[in-house]
Amino acid sequence: MPTQFDQYEKDAQRLAQIAETLDKKSEHYAALERAGWALAFVTMRHYTEFQDFVDQQKRSELSAQELAHLKKLGLK
Repeated sequence: MPTQFDQYEKDAQRLAQIAETLDKKSEHYAALERAGWALAFVTMRHYTEFQDFVDQQKRSELSAQELAHLKKLGLK
């Protein structure tokens, strides 16, 4: 049975792959590194609350402003 640590390992590997494409001195790299630390923190200390938050976000409708922002980023 998979645990939160199994999912963390998969996500951490994906983040590492993305990080390899970035300049280690860039703000993008720093943000990705911080996101990795945040993921590690919630996986170890607040996994249930984080998973509840993620599940809630997946069920939520996006506002018009959020949709417009995603469209501007080319993501929607």
